[in-house]
Amino acid sequence: MHYPYVTADVFSASVFGGNPLAVITDAQGLSDAQMQAIAREFNYAETAFVLPATLEGAAKRVRIFTPMAEVPFAGHPNVGTAVVLARSGTLGSVRPGTQIVFEELAGPVPITLLGEGEEITGAELTAPTIKPLGSEIAPAEAAVLLSLREEHICFGRHPPVVASAGLAFLMVELSNLTALGSAHVDVGRLAALERAHDFNGVFLYTAEPSEAAPDFRARMFAPSHGIPEDPVTGSANAALGILLASATATETGTLRWTVEQGVEMGRPGRVEITAVRSNWEVTQIRIAGRAVEVCRGGMTL
Repeated sequence: MHYPYVTADVFSASVFGGNPLAVITDAQGLSDAQMQAIAREFNYAETAFVLPATLEGAAKRVRIFTPMAEVPFAGHPNVGTAVVLARSGTLGSVRPGTQIVFEELAGPVPITLLGEGEEITGAELTAPTIKPLGSEIAPAEAAVLLSLREEHICFGRHPPVVASAGLAFLMVELSNLTALGSAHVDVGRLAALERAHDFNGVFLYTAEPSEAAPDFRARMFAPSHGIPEDPVTGSANAALGILLASATATETGTLRWTVEQGVEMGRPGRVEITAVRSNWEVTQIRIAGRAVEVCRGGMTL
């Protein structure tokens, strides 16, 4: 059988930026083992496999694999897959503003197509869940994990804590860009913490010092998933939206932030986060970004 694919760079307006993604546009007939082998072959942070939907109202079913395992939800595969399928005509007659739903292990993922005029250039997804915060990690333990000093770990907004909008991460705010750039992960210690506290990687962020810059810059490490460092992590930025919105004293309203990630890897990308609060609760998290196709091909199995 021949399986066509498209690769795209996601959370970027130009090629060779953001997070690369492979989309198998028609994965019918592939076994779980074959999907995992294909994801390992591409060796991107994630590979998306498109299947007919089984959920009423969903446009497609999307399964997402890292090089090591299937995950229930991820950000850049949703944005990239939506753009690839929309631009190819697979989703039918769509235009910027069209809303679709992808069926995923984490649940239905609503997506709004974005663009200019009639051209689809990006997508905004709504996180499938907003989970209660998980375990807290002592700042001293986080500092050792990241090869930093304890003074580099911030806890004004929140302590190092596990957060999830469909996929759980240890979230750590750092004091400045220097600390962010010099952080590196103790892989064995991270694996032990992941097992103990049930998360999938560590996400670091810090406030940008310039008003002209994005609000935050971030990095994410998930070596146990075969991702030594991820260029731009939509699901972790969605979790960041939960923390930022929870730390904001707003009873009801819409909050927005821009996060830059991938700079240290030479693959800069941007994520737009939108959080909705109602009656002091965080009720919705959305993340948005652009995507560009890089290449098309196929594999015969």
